[in-house]
Amino acid sequence: MFTHTANRHIGSGASFPHNQPNPRPKNAASPSSLVVCSTPCPVTAGQGFFVMSLNKLTKTNNRFLYETAAAASPTSWSVIAEGYTWADNGRLFRVTADEAYYQTVAYVMQRTNTSGDFEDAITINLNLPDGNGISRVDVYTSEVVSGSPDYTNLSLADTLSRQSEQDRIAFEQQTMLESEIGIVFDYAGAKYRATETSRTDSKEIENGGFVEGFELILTTSRKQWSDAGVVPILGAHVTASGVKYRVGEITKNNAHYQLNLNKRHGR
Repeated sequence: MFTHTANRHIGSGASFPHNQPNPRPKNAASPSSLVVCSTPCPVTAGQGFFVMSLNKLTKTNNRFLYETAAAASPTSWSVIAEGYTWADNGRLFRVTADEAYYQTVAYVMQRTNTSGDFEDAITINLNLPDGNGISRVDVYTSEVVSGSPDYTNLSLADTLSRQSEQDRIAFEQQTMLESEIGIVFDYAGAKYRATETSRTDSKEIENGGFVEGFELILTTSRKQWSDAGVVPILGAHVTASGVKYRVGEITKNNAHYQLNLNKRHGR
């Protein structure tokens, strides 16, 4: 457990040596009410305690897991959350999602600027076509620069452990097939690309009715749906090659959707 101490008081602009008693401003918190943290404390102006120039993790996603490790011990990971602050020179941050994402903000890393305030510095995205749709590890370096007040220079040094390389290859293969041998179909008035996996224009009749099965199976890359902000749903209407279908089943993979379609009858 430790209490943050450094050379400036938020909101006051005063500077005090590290090893000297810090005079307590009027109306400041009493010693018994000072914030004590087992991890770096979020910084809030006016709390009445002293903090270093820091960097801060913000704009996180509650469906993602966030972890950090010191550069000196890169295999020792700790789970962290929104508002985590740090000031060491080298640190690794790992984000892991619950499924593959396309051009989605994972978090924003802030730094302390020359006014002593936090500002957005580096935005980290999860994006399957880049090979990091599910998880990524980013290595940061940070330097505290003396000033009035102090501020931080923050840099993204490297990106490691991209966890979606196989998905990236599958995505590229699917988009290539759509471009070379694919079709265009209509979903709710918008056009999407796909490849036909199988197509049946008629069904045999057995005792009790028709043979069960799907009359058209389409495989369609997920990025185009993500770009449109649309997710296919069961029962939706699809028109392919002039024939009207309903979506009877959807198989979702990281790189593509498989739409199993039945012909529409009646309205």
